[in-house]
Amino acid sequence: MEEHAKRFARIMTGAMSRFQRTEGTVNKCVANALYLYDSLRINFPLFEVKVKPVLVHIPDDETQTNYLNTGHLVVECNGEIFDPSYQINQHENRHYFETIQELASSLPSGDNPIRQSMREIITNFIKFVEIAEKIHNEEMISDTEYYNRQADYVDSLLKRR
Repeated sequence: MEEHAKRFARIMTGAMSRFQRTEGTVNKCVANALYLYDSLRINFPLFEVKVKPVLVHIPDDETQTNYLNTGHLVVECNGEIFDPSYQINQHENRHYFETIQELASSLPSGDNPIRQSMREIITNFIKFVEIAEKIHNEEMISDTEYYNRQADYVDSLLKRR
């Protein structure tokens, strides 16, 4: 049954990514995580499902640049992380950090631009910690129009399978 839930989550994230790629969706990780979280909880009520705030580092070796997303939400189902946001999951070389300490310890020592922005990073990350808590307390309502459009698209796509 656990593999069935994880397979369902992978199918869902794939369908969600297809919708987001088609729509050009960016900066909707709250609605994306909420939709995947709701879908898993409804279909697999006995499994442990959580929305988790993370920081995401995406290095680009080709351009020698780094992208750091200082506030992002993913869904964890029985210990496995699923990222329902195409904006991030399209990058194969991405690294998730669940805490500021994990991020800081991964950085080279010395004068690093990320280290210089740590106060801003912490402030933004705390916002996403609070959003995840609201979702778990069923207090969070995201962009319902977008949530419903994505749900309709994913439902129609899955019905054709």
